[in-house]
Amino acid sequence: MDQVAGYRLFRGITAAMAITLGALSIGNLWVVTLSPDSLFDAARGVVLLLIALGLMGEHRLSLALSAIVCLPAANQLWTQQLSGLLSQLELALFIASVGLLLWATHLRRQQ
Repeated sequence: MDQVAGYRLFRGITAAMAITLGALSIGNLWVVTLSPDSLFDAARGVVLLLIALGLMGEHRLSLALSAIVCLPAANQLWTQQLSGLLSQLELALFIASVGLLLWATHLRRQQ
């Protein structure tokens, strides 16, 4: 498998992660009490679903946006307060997005 095919596969996996995270964030409204924090998390889920559509394409903007949306999870890791499945998925999406951004830059330099 060449680098471009591997990049596309990893980008597809990242898009699937963003879809899963967005759906879980929205679905979390049914199990928690309605509060401004839960509504904010659901709104972030909607944004993640929209970003996942962009991750199915070829441009790097969606990678940067997904990394920015998942920055709170990176902050929680820094303060060692990372708990829960959604926070861990956000951290995984953050790492994948930053890794793909670096990979895309490397591939563009090779061309």
